Amino acid sequence: MYILGIDFGTKKIGAAILEDTSGICSPLPVILNDKKMWEHLATLIADFRISTVVLGLPSYASTEKKVQQFAATLQEKHALAVYFTQEDNTSIAIKKELSTQKQKKNLDSYSAVEILQQWISETAKDK
Repeated sequence: MYILGIDFGTKKIGAAILEDTSGICSPLPVILNDKKMWEHLATLIADFRISTVVLGLPSYASTEKKVQQFAATLQEKHALAVYFTQEDNTSIAIKKELSTQKQKKNLDSYSAVEILQQWISETAKDK
């Protein structure tokens, strides 16, 4: 089973996949937040048979509301389990670790990897 991690942005959406039996997280290409965004997400969800999504949730109110609206629409369109994890400053932390231009171009997707890894750590503590 695969879990989709998302770093939501008003211009770009970072996406990553977690293969839950191996625990390996991999970044996917950044998705532009445009009129084809839902189509791209539907393809990802179908191709990887996604049933769970983890969204990074910022602590600042204006973006938090947009993320929650995005999550509600995602659940409505695809009947997925959606979880949230705090994501403040993930992009800043990840940016320091990226060395190549290709990696920096996909910064949002590497942030989605970080969001998934943080969620894994949080859920492990709960067990």
